[in-house]
Amino acid sequence: MSDTSFGTNDSSTLKLWARKWWIAAKEKSFYYTNGFVGSEDEGRYVIIEKGELKKEKGDRIRVHQYQQLSGAGISGENTLEGQEEPISQYYFDVTIDQIRNAVRLGGSLSEQRHGDDGLRAYMKEALDTWMADYIDDQITTGLVASPTKALYGGDATSTANIEAGDYMTLDLWSKCVTKAAKATPLIEPVPKGGDRAFVGLMAHDCAFDLTEQSPRWEQVQKDAQVRGNGNPIFKNALGTWKGVAMFAHNTIPLATTWGSGGNLPGATNLFLGVGAGAIAYAKRQKWNEKTFDYGDKFGLAVGSIHGFSKAKFNSNDHATIALYTYRTNN
Repeated sequence: MSDTSFGTNDSSTLKLWARKWWIAAKEKSFYYTNGFVGSEDEGRYVIIEKGELKKEKGDRIRVHQYQQLSGAGISGENTLEGQEEPISQYYFDVTIDQIRNAVRLGGSLSEQRHGDDGLRAYMKEALDTWMADYIDDQITTGLVASPTKALYGGDATSTANIEAGDYMTLDLWSKCVTKAAKATPLIEPVPKGGDRAFVGLMAHDCAFDLTEQSPRWEQVQKDAQVRGNGNPIFKNALGTWKGVAMFAHNTIPLATTWGSGGNLPGATNLFLGVGAGAIAYAKRQKWNEKTFDYGDKFGLAVGSIHGFSKAKFNSNDHATIALYTYRTNN
């Protein structure tokens, strides 16, 4: 005889846990926690969140950009008809994919041996953290890929001639601000809490070098603390300089083969403005609880159907500058 019951696989249970899981995953994500991601309807963000595929079929979203008019116009009574200026249009695509992961307990006897009633909660916590880390790594990996705008520490012009001591410096962030103002179109700072700032992401080693090598850092840190009290974008920043809110994050890629000898440590840091990339969702969360072997074993699976792409129009990065610097290998 077989029994029919409603337990861990009940649809109401799934909906409740799926919602809680997604909220927890976002709370653990560096990019979401710091307010760098949001929809265009809510404001201007570093990463634009696109949700069209949640209502429409398809595996990609095309993001368009219309260039500003640059012509001289028609003066006086000269004929305008037939002299209209065409609007240039560029785009990039965000392609979605499914990503999933799961954990599974050994069985009732294993749970009994463990002696911890919170074991299943730990499973969910582990999956929350995994998805948050996956999204963060996906975004950073996309942003550092094949940069068209780049600066280097010291007098280097490539990673091949980076030298020991070509650290991350405040002056390098200043150069980024100047480069952003001269870009076409210009790279815009992110508006937050009545203020505006660019976002600077560094490897932890580079953040250490910046704070230890710069005699001006102490004052920079004080300024960041004062401004951060009422401004969300500065909340978790190490400090600010020339309108750049600087953060350290462990997804910044590290290198150990730079320099003429191919043996120097380095890092690819990031300077970001509004619309540096886009993340598209078809399904934010896929959650399933399942029992195996006649209910003796328990498993949890989570997933998402989404994709990320750096904003690149006409083969040029829209709001991203890569910063290649030497780093102290702590």
